Amino acid sequence: MLSNKFEERVFEFLKPFYELKFCDNFPYIKYLGRLERTQRNTLFTDVPTNKGNYTEFVFANSKYSIRIECKFQKNKGNIQRNSILGNLHDIVPNIPEKEMIFILNGDGFNLNQIEKLKNKLPMNTKLFFFDEFKKYFTKLMEG
Repeated sequence: MLSNKFEERVFEFLKPFYELKFCDNFPYIKYLGRLERTQRNTLFTDVPTNKGNYTEFVFANSKYSIRIECKFQKNKGNIQRNSILGNLHDIVPNIPEKEMIFILNGDGFNLNQIEKLKNKLPMNTKLFFFDEFKKYFTKLMEG
């Protein structure tokens, strides 16, 4: 279940790109290990992590398997409080997907911290503000 307006906006953006949609973790667990054999563009929501939490989305087809985590921060604050660094250490090394994308939205992110964090990301991890993500994902789907 999408928990905030930002997640709903991301979901609305992804709608034209998928053919199948599964909610909850049962169908995802069924597909686990076979994501690359998913022939149709498939969107999973509320995907479990290895730490008992949930990631908002996994998008998979025969070419891609991408875990998508949405982060919204309305007020200024430390990026660590928004758990991106925690997710990098706890989730990213243990995901079956080939790519992890963090989508940021809100005025509370410190741009200097974001740039520093981008330079420390593992190769299979990307960090975008929502508008950047829309361009990246659209180009990926067109290619």
